[in-house]
Amino acid sequence: MTEWVSFKRGSSGVNVARRFWAQREYLRRAYESVYGSDPEAWPTRHPGVVLNAVPHIDHPACLGCQWFGGGSGSALLRARAHETSEGGSDG
Repeated sequence: MTEWVSFKRGSSGVNVARRFWAQREYLRRAYESVYGSDPEAWPTRHPGVVLNAVPHIDHPACLGCQWFGGGSGSALLRARAHETSEGGSDG
């Protein structure tokens, strides 16, 4: 593998991660605008969301912690499992 290919693969992955994180932070701010900025006062401490910052790639994530679920199956169901287990499930 050439240095250029290594660079492109690495930089592309970083850009994808940045897009997912930016979308998560946008959704977190929207959630806070409704429920306030104190996570202890939220209806659930681990609100699950589905991020789709990259077309055709859905990932479950949490607005209350840094959980970013992988695995297979429905991203929505994995996000919900994380939320309802109060952060204990990997989804």
